[in-house]
Amino acid sequence: MNTTTLHGRRRFDWTAIARNAAVLVCMTGLTCLVAPKVRADEDKDPPTRVARLSYIDGTVSMQPGGEGEWGAAAKNRPVTIGDKIWVDKDSRAELQAGQAGIHVGSMTALSFLNLDANIIQMRLARAASIFA
Repeated sequence: MNTTTLHGRRRFDWTAIARNAAVLVCMTGLTCLVAPKVRADEDKDPPTRVARLSYIDGTVSMQPGGEGEWGAAAKNRPVTIGDKIWVDKDSRAELQAGQAGIHVGSMTALSFLNLDANIIQMRLARAASIFA
C-alpha cells in the first residue's frame, strides 16, 4: 500500500485500497459460487443398490448414465440409475436386481429411473416384451 508523508502525518492511497477491496470481494464471491458445487460432487454416495446384466443372448448395447457413447453390454456388468440398455432384434437379456429378475425381449429400450432397497422404477422407451 502506498503512503505519503506530509508534515509528519501519513496519508493513505485510498484508490489502491478500494481496488484491493474490490478484488477481494470478487474472489470471495467466486469462491462462494464454486465451493458448494465441488463439495456436492465429493459428497455423492455410490448407489445403494445396483442391478446386473446376468444373461445376454445376441446384440445388447449399453449407454452408461451421463455418457454419450453406446457400447456393447458385458455380462455381469453393474447397471444403475441413468444407465440405458438396448436389446436388438432377435436378442435377449436378463437383469438381476436383488431377488427380482427382469427378462428383456428383442427390440427393447430400457433405463432405470429409480433403484434402491425398496423401489425399482424403469422406463421402457420401446418394448416388444418384458417379464419380471
